[in-house]
Amino acid sequence: MAYGEAAKFHTYLVTLTADKVRACDQSVTASTALPTKDPGFSTPVQVDRDAVRSTVFPWLVAGPTPGRVAVAFYGTESDGNPNSGNFKASWDVYVNQSLNALSPDATFSQVKATTHPFHYDSICLNGLGCDLSVPPGDRSLADFFSIGYDPITKKLMVVFDRGNKKPDESAGHVARPMVVTQIAGPSDGGGTIGPITRPVLRTESVDPTGDALSSYSVLAPAPPPPTKNEPAADFQSVSVAFVNGNLQITMKLANLSNNALNSALLDTGSQSLLWVFDFVNGFQPSAASARWNPAQGFTFGFNDYTTGSTPCETTGPVTNEKCVIYPGTTPIQGQVQQGKDQIVLTVPGSLLRALSGPTGPGQRPTEVAATAGSRLYDGTAFSLGNTTSPTQDVQSWLYPLDNTPAMDFVVPGADLSITKTDAPDPVHSGQNLTYTIVVTNNGPSTATGVTMTDQLPKNAGFASATTTQGSCSAKTSKATVTCSLGSLASGASATITILVKSPTRGTITNTASVAASSPPDPNTNNNTATATTTVVP
Repeated sequence: MAYGEAAKFHTYLVTLTADKVRACDQSVTASTALPTKDPGFSTPVQVDRDAVRSTVFPWLVAGPTPGRVAVAFYGTESDGNPNSGNFKASWDVYVNQSLNALSPDATFSQVKATTHPFHYDSICLNGLGCDLSVPPGDRSLADFFSIGYDPITKKLMVVFDRGNKKPDESAGHVARPMVVTQIAGPSDGGGTIGPITRPVLRTESVDPTGDALSSYSVLAPAPPPPTKNEPAADFQSVSVAFVNGNLQITMKLANLSNNALNSALLDTGSQSLLWVFDFVNGFQPSAASARWNPAQGFTFGFNDYTTGSTPCETTGPVTNEKCVIYPGTTPIQGQVQQGKDQIVLTVPGSLLRALSGPTGPGQRPTEVAATAGSRLYDGTAFSLGNTTSPTQDVQSWLYPLDNTPAMDFVVPGADLSITKTDAPDPVHSGQNLTYTIVVTNNGPSTATGVTMTDQLPKNAGFASATTTQGSCSAKTSKATVTCSLGSLASGASATITILVKSPTRGTITNTASVAASSPPDPNTNNNTATATTTVVP
């Protein structure tokens, strides 16, 4: 059993083996008092660890292998009472796993399952007491939270709500159910999960075919609904790329012919169809969309997080948030290639935002303009039917058909850095002097067309230049060495060694720099390095 305590807000685990369960023989109906007999529960073991200081909503799942359990909880590095409206925090979903839960000294690993905070500040557990507090605690985050074990895939899965709340807001908004799935590590069923076949950070999501189902449920028990796959809504894949600083989204469908479009419209009872790419853009999600109706054809739009009032309508002021809508009020460039069955949307880079800054004790990130290296989250393509209107200025409950697996992606950027050392130092006049230069790509993207340029010291005699990757050439008239290193993957390095004959006595300075043809470098402060050498007689 996993439980959270209300003093320090930590999560604990106690165990009771099957042979001791029969000792739980006190009546729970004959008295209003709680049972007093301990059938043999283990000593509580704290589950959360490391920098986590406050937890709520613990859930537990045990696998078929004895001693293997996983506990999921909402956790933050902020220490205090999350019921308070003054509590400042960045919350993530954690999954902590034990492989020896039946041991007196049970231990837990800890994994942050979310790639960005899903909630900020207070999570109040006091019911109506939250509303009576001054300031009120936030009880808007519904307890739709659980962890499960799939005996077929042997993976753990966690379901949680993302309330799309910004820091310092009193409450969240319309929540979105989210699912995270284990991709590596020990399985509750024994053995390990892997290898990773679909990393979280990627540029494409492939979707199974034949799963864009219309008429998939009816209220009457008979006859069975005329369920069928809608090729115009059936995603094959969605991919992202950055072209001239703008986000380009390519959605590949099974069939975008006019017949397929009209069939999807008819089968769903819709007046228009939507294909939406939804992603967390800073604190809240934004969406790029393509819309189609028989009269207007295709149109394209973008909108930040937008909600509709009860009963989920786009018209009028939002007085009671009821649902998420996709009006696409900002026009964007789009193209439908029916021969290729794909939709291409272009979102201007100026509309993209990112999270920046720490999420430690009492800290929340800030929202900034996205730049090279910025990470965007939970990118998912949806196909939907609008049963209310042929245009998206009026929406109600949208008809869901298909969606792709979510993915995180980054604005391409390659942070190149360079270091330089000299040896020997000091050096005798006329003696060989060796410069060792290391060029490193700190990522996150592969750098192409990487070039290192070294301006040799005045009057130093060039001898040789070698590199572990690419090639080097020297222009002795200009005392310059240039090394073309080609492409450097994220985390990769190249080492250049330059040999010169030192000039007469004094102090000499050598400076090297590095640059790439693409993608942009988000940090140019580490693109030069200098070595100063003392020359003695």
